[in-house]
Amino acid sequence: MTPLVQLVTEVLSFFSLFALAGSVFLLVLILFGKGTSWHSFFVSRAAILSFIVVFFGTASSLFYSEFAHFTPCTLCWWQRVFLYPQVILFAIVIWKRYKNAWRFSLPLSVAGALVAFYQVYLQFGGALSVLCSSEDVVSCSKRYFLAYGFITIPTMAAIAFVLLILFQIFDWQGRKEEINRPLS
Repeated sequence: MTPLVQLVTEVLSFFSLFALAGSVFLLVLILFGKGTSWHSFFVSRAAILSFIVVFFGTASSLFYSEFAHFTPCTLCWWQRVFLYPQVILFAIVIWKRYKNAWRFSLPLSVAGALVAFYQVYLQFGGALSVLCSSEDVVSCSKRYFLAYGFITIPTMAAIAFVLLILFQIFDWQGRKEEINRPLS
């Protein structure tokens, strides 16, 4: 691994750890924090925060494949299928102020999270299945790096998809509050 790839990996791993802790905070806020200023903050910024996650997720994915020359496996490609379109989705959502992005992002993010968690399972000793044959160019269980004892590229993807799911729940809750708000 080149010094630049090592540095980027360390930075992304740190931010992934931070994002994981943040996702716990967001989950608690979704479950118990409705009506608080923190909840309102995330409701009003769900689209921009989602765009930041998908932009950096896509940039990181492309950095690892195109610059670091880490060959993506079959499951990595499927995660890209669920992540990459969301860059365009959230750019349009922000530009046009579209409300209800959660209807499109949530299914993509849930599917991406399932694939990412499955790949994490494979990387930490799970049995290979039909989805990842041993004939693939790169094994889906291959780890290019391991940071903090558990962070790999699929772990980063899983954390990103979880964040997207949580941000879309905030967006959905905000739309629900708008509908239920009495006219005055």
